[in-house]
Amino acid sequence: MMLVGNERNQQYLLRAMNAGVLAHAYLLSGPASVGKRTLALAVAGRLLCESPNIKRLDACGACRACELARAGTHPDIVFLSRESRLATDAEKRGPPAGRAGIGIGDIHELRERVSRTPWSGKRIIAVIDGVEALSPDAKTALLKTLEEPGANVIFFLITDAAGAVLPTIRSRAVPLHFAFVSDAELAPLLAGVSVAWQKEYLAFANGRPGVIVRMLNDGAFRASFREDRERFETLRHAGLAEHFAFSDREAKEPGRLEAYLSFLLERGHAALPTAPPGERERIGAILRSALRTLALVRGTTVNRRLAADSFFFELSGLSAPPR
Repeated sequence: MMLVGNERNQQYLLRAMNAGVLAHAYLLSGPASVGKRTLALAVAGRLLCESPNIKRLDACGACRACELARAGTHPDIVFLSRESRLATDAEKRGPPAGRAGIGIGDIHELRERVSRTPWSGKRIIAVIDGVEALSPDAKTALLKTLEEPGANVIFFLITDAAGAVLPTIRSRAVPLHFAFVSDAELAPLLAGVSVAWQKEYLAFANGRPGVIVRMLNDGAFRASFREDRERFETLRHAGLAEHFAFSDREAKEPGRLEAYLSFLLERGHAALPTAPPGERERIGAILRSALRTLALVRGTTVNRRLAADSFFFELSGLSAPPR
């Protein structure tokens, strides 16, 4: 796997590994898709590799441990996320029906797995992606686990919203903050892509290498992206009636609103540097409104259609969106 950006965190963990002073838990926080999970799994793979590169975070890629890690089947790497649960359906017990998250059954299963003797004879690495999504009971169970860590266990707790993680959990992990990645650092990922599409991908990724990796490897996602660009380009010049029709569709197709808001943010940020003063103020107002709405739909249970309608009504008072 290619590690891109956030070099400071890479070097920090590399030095700790080479010196044998890794902490028992790390909290990796920052925007989505900037490499938090990739780095955690890279460290896990290197720790278990039979012939690691001491100068880099690279594992050898050829030993049995690397083969298992690459396939996601290494017994000493325990991975938990909203999409990859550990407990059986009967054991999950939360969060409430209809809400995605990680329940206490998952943490109980994780605790059982990390208590085993390492298959490799080295360490067990537990990676929890989306630690903010734990149910209340699961948070309590995780806290107890962190308070009584096994000697051979390392936890990587990953979150896009550090403020939503219990302070008592945060206090028991070494914080590593991740930032957006520069276009120059992202460029190597796009080798072989036409210059025109490189610009589009970089603009859409907005500093998120994970988005580019998915764009390159997921044909359906790539096709959807190109279709969305055409639709959104038309929509941003449309009137209130068309915007309200989009709100109606949003109720049936969750995720479209976030995609459109991200598109407007991208276009707005690109237009700001060369915009005249009056236009810059208008674009700034649109960006602030888009950011508020994006935070609302991502972080609360607000009615998405009403949130979209409210945004578009506010947008109509600000004239045309950024070109």
